[in-house]
Amino acid sequence: MRSETPWMSGKVAFVDSALFDKLIAVSAMAGFDLDVDALDVDEAEEERLWAAKCMSLRSLGMI
Repeated sequence: MRSETPWMSGKVAFVDSALFDKLIAVSAMAGFDLDVDALDVDEAEEERLWAAKCMSLRSLGMI
């Protein structure tokens, strides 16, 4: 018996681009959170890194 995993592709179209922008910001923050956790820094440094990241995202209009 042969087993295969079917793959699908498609193109997502957002009616409201604000939702797309919000998803990008959430994705960026989730990835950043993993990166910060991997650094194993103290809580004060983690807060500083997060403040800088949030300021960066705000300057890009992402949050």
